[in-house]
Amino acid sequence: MHSMAAIVRQIFLQTPMHLVLAPFLLLATPFPLSACRYTVREIGFSTLAFPAYHLTIHHSLELAQQDVDQLAELCEKTMAESNLVIEWVQRPTHRQDDPFAILTLDSLKTPLVFRSGGRTLSAFVLALRQEVLSSSMRRQILHEIPSAHAVVLLIAGKDPEQTQRSRLAIRQALQQIKPVLSLMPKPSAAPPVALELPFSRRGQERVLLWSLDVLDQAIEPTAIVLYGRGRRMGPALQGDKITTEAIYYLLSLVGADCECDLDRSWLLGPMIPLSWTEKTQALVAHTLGFDPENPLVKMELFQIAKIGPGENARPRPSVLPLDQSAGMAKQSRSAVPAINTAIGKRFTSQVLICFLILPAVSILAGALIILLQKKRRSLP
Repeated sequence: MHSMAAIVRQIFLQTPMHLVLAPFLLLATPFPLSACRYTVREIGFSTLAFPAYHLTIHHSLELAQQDVDQLAELCEKTMAESNLVIEWVQRPTHRQDDPFAILTLDSLKTPLVFRSGGRTLSAFVLALRQEVLSSSMRRQILHEIPSAHAVVLLIAGKDPEQTQRSRLAIRQALQQIKPVLSLMPKPSAAPPVALELPFSRRGQERVLLWSLDVLDQAIEPTAIVLYGRGRRMGPALQGDKITTEAIYYLLSLVGADCECDLDRSWLLGPMIPLSWTEKTQALVAHTLGFDPENPLVKMELFQIAKIGPGENARPRPSVLPLDQSAGMAKQSRSAVPAINTAIGKRFTSQVLICFLILPAVSILAGALIILLQKKRRSLP
């Protein structure tokens, strides 16, 4: 009987080298074998469990078939290129009230009401589509978000000094996250971008502020991190909660591997009402290297997100209090990149297990093969 040392020596002499080195080559890969293929940002571009805004149009007009067909075509196109569902309600014709519309998200959000103001139904619907899905600020967001890591939207407050402090905190967070971006699993094409909505323009962004749960009469500045298809990451930060640490933490989560311990309600946060054309979708697919709307990709993302049928994406309360999350962000900057801290424990344990088990399994398997070969040769 050969000693184990001799058997091991024969393994390296008689077994093809690529089989001997295979376990070690696997260990040399930059991520564990079970690492997720997608990042939080990439999943943010999907339409999994996205909140569908419902626009109900009420009218009491008799419409010609041509007008019905034109309005139906407009509504179908609008729904195909947005996160908006349009429904029609025709009231009794004898009332002859002006058309109006109601925008809702769920039972927890106060609806928005739109009046026609004496316009014809066709003119009202065209203007309604523009107001609900587009605005000056949302066009800026749409211009940046397909390639940027994220968009940090600052809604200015009434106090200029407080707004300036918030502006500086965001600027410092963007400067601090920039060197970390290249260390993330899949760096985006462009770094985070800061956009600001002046206090005087709040009235022009009624729908956007409503969708972000920012009250028109709020006087404190508000900061919101948007990513993917206009999704919100984490909570809206107001007043003194707008800190460099808090913004840095939210930006770190956007670039995290989807296998991190992030609450799934954050992973698929609420979207803003946004027009999303085929051209925009093609740009996103080109930038990411895959199409988030591909059925096979969506099946993978569905498994990752573990969404139940009919579950919406309205966020539950934060997993971590904001002050605790800010402390985590400061600690992650001083120790290792934020993205590595999110999955560090899982990564380390998996690598350690692979390092201990795979080489041993390879050696034992080789030893067994050699013993079987010698036994076969010794048979008459």
